Amino acid sequence: MTFHTDMTHAPITSRDITAASIGTWPAILTLILFFLSNLAVIFPQRVPIPRPLSRACRRVLVSSGVLPALQLSDDDEAAVKTTYVRLDFITVPLASVLLLLAAGVFDGQTVRDGVLGTEGVKPLDIMALFISLAYISISLDATGLLRFLAFWVASKGGASGRTLFAYLYVFFLVCGVVVGNDPVILSGTAFLAYFTRVAGITPPTAWIFSQFAAANMASVVLVSSNPTNLVLSGAFSLSFLTYAAHVALPFLAAALCVFSLLRLALFRSPALVPPRIDVGLTTPAEVRATLVDPRGAVFGSVVLVMTLGVLVGVSTVGVPVWMVTVPPAVVMLAQDVWYDWARRRGRVQERNAFRSGPAGLSSSSALGTSSDGLERYWGDPPLAEDAREGGGDGAVTGPSHEGHALHEMNRLTPASTPASRSASTSASTSAFTSGSTLSAAQPPPLFPNPRQAHSHNEPTTPSPCPRPRPRPASPLSSPPPHPRALLPRLHHLLTTTTSTFPTVTHIAARLPVALLPFALLMFVLVQGLAAQGWVALFACAWAAWVHRTGALGAVGGMGVLSCVLCNFCGRNIGATILLARVLQLWLSSSSSSSSSSSTATSTVDPRTRDGAIYALALGSNFGAFTLTFSASLAGLLWRQILRQKGIRVRGAQFLVLNLPISFVAMLVGCAVLVGQTYVEHPVR
Repeated sequence: MTFHTDMTHAPITSRDITAASIGTWPAILTLILFFLSNLAVIFPQRVPIPRPLSRACRRVLVSSGVLPALQLSDDDEAAVKTTYVRLDFITVPLASVLLLLAAGVFDGQTVRDGVLGTEGVKPLDIMALFISLAYISISLDATGLLRFLAFWVASKGGASGRTLFAYLYVFFLVCGVVVGNDPVILSGTAFLAYFTRVAGITPPTAWIFSQFAAANMASVVLVSSNPTNLVLSGAFSLSFLTYAAHVALPFLAAALCVFSLLRLALFRSPALVPPRIDVGLTTPAEVRATLVDPRGAVFGSVVLVMTLGVLVGVSTVGVPVWMVTVPPAVVMLAQDVWYDWARRRGRVQERNAFRSGPAGLSSSSALGTSSDGLERYWGDPPLAEDAREGGGDGAVTGPSHEGHALHEMNRLTPASTPASRSASTSASTSAFTSGSTLSAAQPPPLFPNPRQAHSHNEPTTPSPCPRPRPRPASPLSSPPPHPRALLPRLHHLLTTTTSTFPTVTHIAARLPVALLPFALLMFVLVQGLAAQGWVALFACAWAAWVHRTGALGAVGGMGVLSCVLCNFCGRNIGATILLARVLQLWLSSSSSSSSSSSTATSTVDPRTRDGAIYALALGSNFGAFTLTFSASLAGLLWRQILRQKGIRVRGAQFLVLNLPISFVAMLVGCAVLVGQTYVEHPVR
């Protein structure tokens, strides 16, 4: 069979979109609300509720038994007088869908198709696969494995700053391929903040920006590394091997060229990458001390490798992917529950010992507590509201005693008793993640506020409801009665659960759960756009572009379009959902147009088809480091963790440094992709 040109297929015409007129008010309203939902992702807002309305709502909640009846002083009343409604990437899309349902624009079938999926895309399966793999990866990270590997790589780099920079860049690439970008951002960013402080590298710009680019580039390789990859594999029925085979070479070429750009152009100054660095790790024992749970690390690594292997093996036989990933996640959850339950008594003894000071710590060592690390939940609180708002300018201070962390670890590590090894592990881990040295740690709440200052002596858990300030109690006063209102009971249950299962609650708090409702709402809104004819119009415009430019224009156009829309169309997941739907309609319309004609040529040139699909894969991953932090959830995580460590990255700096990095990555990746498609589908 002979392919005449890339433009042999018939483009979509206006007749394809006459069934659903885009000039009607339902179509216009749908498009407006879709844009407002995307605007809320970029610029989240807080709208204050009038004080009388807030008081009336509180009285209703108190009378219904949800909130407790509190006697507030004047100061307390002033502290809780303002209540806000958040207009963010969840509330605005949800309100848009509800408004369109109330107006009769959406019906039950539209919502059902958006949630259950059409055209091969199954949102629920994708979300189950994503969240289960995320739990496995974050649980593995909670063992300290990524931190241990990062310190091990740093120790192997020697005193050469340039060699260490290259080692860490490759390390973050490899980790991003295996576990995805989010775990690398969560652990790698905190590690670099600690590492650059100890090494005296100020500012740490070169190290943090190279890590961010490496993590997001690496997430393109495996289908399981990013939810955008899952959307593409489902939309176009791509097996895991087929997908990885098409993006591996563009990724490797882009990673190599980006490293050259970083070292030779952007960060060539010796102040950014010093020729000599004193890491401070001199013995293998110091590196091993960063691994909190060795047995859990081995167990989690085996589970993750086996899960990825089975995913690759069954991706060609039609087995639902969630059936492969959910059972291993349940196994990891059971292992974490057992880990916490087996150490509940030793945890109480250690807390009491820390509260008692050095004497209590010595007595705790005599007790011989946990031999494989004090706890696995020591670390930064995850993003809660700040991630949803795109960050904030809250008061965030950096660690004050990180310079002494290694000295404390050196002092405690050589001891041979199990308790001393436990104390050294907790000391190094706490210093590395939370910016303190040997201060007492407490299990974080399930949904903590990262900007809340934690005490070094008493565990604190933010209450979900306003409470009066604690007042000195009389020595003869009786303990407070058990709360009767619903919210205090839930808070009490949450506190008890966190104290009993700190590892599980810490992992659950770091899960990107907020991405699930957002992704489902975006599926529904894009389905609504398709029902109103907007997606057909976008597909018509795309067909006209491809008709004029061919395979080269398909790769370049989709690469640029996907990168730009990651910043302005509901992050990379929202942009991928919309563009994948456009490509689906473009391919199906071209096929139907060709089948109705008498021509015997191919509908869409396979070079054009593969080029557009895999250019979208590159753009949805590389677009995370282009213009704004809100282009991906990883960008918001990265910024907030840096703020918790006292490192400020402004939006202008993010744009100026990432724009050349993303330009080189996309240019090289798309160039390799074009050559790859021509080699795979040669002209005959």
